[in-house]
Amino acid sequence: MIPGPVLAVLLAARACGDSGAALFQAWCKSCHGADGRGTPSATTRLEVPPADLKACKGSRSAGSGS
Repeated sequence: MIPGPVLAVLLAARACGDSGAALFQAWCKSCHGADGRGTPSATTRLEVPPADLKACKGSRSAGSGS
């Protein structure tokens, strides 16, 4: 796991043209899965299981009923 300040520096160093989707692919997909619901394999190597990002209030699919 990358500490918050290190992650912030790494993200700031990336080109300004990076989209949220590209950032998700690079930094989040390995634990949260392509659909954002968390991958079962990630739960075996993490102390705290990855969050289901589809259930987050700010996600595009929150409240969509899917």
